[in-house]
Amino acid sequence: MVTSPAAVVDCAWAAVLPPRVRRPDPHARRRTRVSLTAPRAPEADAAWDAPGSASAALLAEFGDEELGVIESYLRRSTEVGSAQTARPLCR
Repeated sequence: MVTSPAAVVDCAWAAVLPPRVRRPDPHARRRTRVSLTAPRAPEADAAWDAPGSASAALLAEFGDEELGVIESYLRRSTEVGSAQTARPLCR
């Protein structure tokens, strides 16, 4: 099971995606910026067709009110996660 965004990127690229360029993020030492090489970007778009269709089918099972609750949860959980990762580890 893939457990981190970085692992998802590495796994996807190893399987089907085109070459990419990795650069350190100048504002966050633990982040790496990843970008596609322009000539192969259409291949990367095509790699997301199946996952995108599956996600769309899943979302189609919910009504507007349910999607609102899901959106609220995702936004709030992102806010909570960001706040927790921003706090100092040692006091």
